[in-house]
Amino acid sequence: MIDAAKVSAMMAIQPPKGMPFKITKIGHVVLNVRDIEASVKFYVEVLGFHVSDVYPDTMVPGGMVFMRCGADHHHTTVALRGGLG
Repeated sequence: MIDAAKVSAMMAIQPPKGMPFKITKIGHVVLNVRDIEASVKFYVEVLGFHVSDVYPDTMVPGGMVFMRCGADHHHTTVALRGGLG
């Protein structure tokens, strides 16, 4: 679940410095995940994505986090939807 208190924490997650690779293009993908917080940490800290938007449970049941790896908000976007599975 993503409540209002977790939105700021997820927006603050940053990829590590000096990553040995860079994802340049994926498209628009939505993945259903069991543990949204752990999944966000993986995509940001391991794959280098940046959180661009967080929808709390009040907007989407289970919450939803949009991440990007390009400068454009809609470039190479992956969305994780929590509470499913």
